[in-house]
Amino acid sequence: MTVICKLENNLNISDSINFCKKVLSSGRKIQSVEIVNKKGRSVECITKSNVFSLPIHKKEIFLMSEILQESMRKEHNDYFGNVNYSYTSREKVAIFSFRLGENMLIVISLMPSNPDTTAKKIISLICNTTVSA
Repeated sequence: MTVICKLENNLNISDSINFCKKVLSSGRKIQSVEIVNKKGRSVECITKSNVFSLPIHKKEIFLMSEILQESMRKEHNDYFGNVNYSYTSREKVAIFSFRLGENMLIVISLMPSNPDTTAKKIISLICNTTVSA
């Protein structure tokens, strides 16, 4: 996969709610879009439905675990290069995560037919948006 811009440089999301709305509407299977800070706290969140609603304490643990995994992936950047995005395929949903400077964008989708296509759409939106949270 070719990435047009360096995702880690997108530090200024000026209108995070509209950015999240754009990502949410970029694919009919996308159910939830969330910007999370480096401490695992939600900065912005928008969802299509409550189908995948987690209890608050479970959601906090989920977000912190995503941040921790991202932090651990950075340990290997010198050997493999930077992570463009992370994709987790679960039984019910697909989870994508993208770096936004010190923040992270987490996208939950129904199982996409082609995860690379979904990721490329989201990366394109990130590259064409200035995001600050």
